[in-house]
Amino acid sequence: MKSFTGTIRLFLFTLRRERVHGIVWLLSLMFTTVSVALTFEHLYDTETEIEALKQIILNPAITAMVGQPYGINHYATDTMMAHQMLLFTMIAVAIMNILLVARHTRADEQSGRLEHIIALPVGRIAGTLALTLYVIIINLFVTVSNALSLMAIGLEGVGSFSYGLALGTTGVFFASITALFAQFTSTSQATTGLSLFVLIGSYMLRAIGDMEAEILSKFSPFGLLLMSEVYVNNYLSPFFILLGIAVLLLVIVFFLQANREIGEGLIQVRSRKVRQKSLSNTFQFVLRLQLSLIIAWAIGLYVLGASYGSMLGDMETFLEGLSMIEKMLPDDGDGTLTEQFLGMLMSVMALIGVVPSIIIVQRLYAEEDKNQMEILLTTGTSRIKVMSHYLLVAFITSIVMLVMTVIGLYSVSIFVMDEAIPFQIYLEYSLGYLLAIWVTISLATFLIGIAPEWRNVIWIYIVYSFVVIYLGDLLELPNWLKKLTSYGYTISFPLDSSDWLTFLGLIIVTCAFIVLGIKAYQSRDLE
Repeated sequence: MKSFTGTIRLFLFTLRRERVHGIVWLLSLMFTTVSVALTFEHLYDTETEIEALKQIILNPAITAMVGQPYGINHYATDTMMAHQMLLFTMIAVAIMNILLVARHTRADEQSGRLEHIIALPVGRIAGTLALTLYVIIINLFVTVSNALSLMAIGLEGVGSFSYGLALGTTGVFFASITALFAQFTSTSQATTGLSLFVLIGSYMLRAIGDMEAEILSKFSPFGLLLMSEVYVNNYLSPFFILLGIAVLLLVIVFFLQANREIGEGLIQVRSRKVRQKSLSNTFQFVLRLQLSLIIAWAIGLYVLGASYGSMLGDMETFLEGLSMIEKMLPDDGDGTLTEQFLGMLMSVMALIGVVPSIIIVQRLYAEEDKNQMEILLTTGTSRIKVMSHYLLVAFITSIVMLVMTVIGLYSVSIFVMDEAIPFQIYLEYSLGYLLAIWVTISLATFLIGIAPEWRNVIWIYIVYSFVVIYLGDLLELPNWLKKLTSYGYTISFPLDSSDWLTFLGLIIVTCAFIVLGIKAYQSRDLE
């Protein structure tokens, strides 16, 4: 029992560490679930619209994106919402748990924090057990909060509970996967990367299985959980199977944690010789550190773009006559309905595409928090140079993400559309949000420079931007709320007289945030 000594104290410590992250994730998931459910209540008002939707969801491309359709004979609001949104919400919960577990396992070992903890009178696996208890509780809260919120707006109780249980089960499963990888890898980046690779692989395996061979979907956690058919049959066996696998993985984790050397992964990575030139050049050094992140996100955005590109062939038919969708399109939109939808889609893709750039900027503070920035500064490199190069890599990353999204959209759409949209149109739509992205990146830089404890406010800004830009017209929000975010100011290419003022305004705001952020970073004390 000595191995479990101090578990309760470490559990309470974990609660304290995660109090902000946990509350933000819970509220965000609950808000998104309720907002989408309320939207679906008024999205398809007539039988004609519902019948049109049924034809669309039978499209193999849509099946690959959201899963096999079910309950077609009684395609009610709750069934629509679960079929079209459950998979994406499960992905969000999976990411939450991957980041949580990686932060408390391999990241703590890598930073040396775990060594300080086990130097106290605590058991060898007490920390892992404390984290496991927290994972169970936070995912139980995810289950209950989403189920109760859906029931509160009038959705059927058993189906709502199944919806919440699918989210909670996803969280526990991916938490166990991440905990297992933490035993084998030597860095938190590798732990997170492998876990996200399993997530992406699970999504792709389910997509292939849903289109070609159903047996493959059963080997994907997402495909298995979607077979519960939430709000229709509410099968419980997928939940028990996945939770059973998670328990087995956790047993293996406890065994490995009790027998391996703290600070070392079971897989020893052979160190490679690095050219001295790449380390003496700050930009190359920063780019090298972020390269795996950039490549992973670039691939992910290409796949996401390709997924949406596969839908564009039927988009005109799908959009025509859907009054609620038309509300979300530009009032003065030129061109076909598909091109107008493309403009709305690019605003969402721009909000997703800014995430890796924000992660890169915030890694500057992560290096500072681990006292590694001081080592770099002792080489004679100035703070201004370090922050500028992190910022430059973030800006380049934002361009790469937009381009990869456009390539994904275009490369697939040309095969499914009778009259393909020119590549230039995709590029112009995406570039219209580039400066909005740069304002977001510069704001993140400003927060790290002037008040690093408030750096995560940028994520609230991004969520706010998504709500007011994507759902603003649908929720009938006042237009001035859009103007509080940079994504409310889009630019058309080539620039005309009305765009120049917006263009210059966004450039000035970006430069102001950068200058103030770098100046504050240069003058403040390092953490």
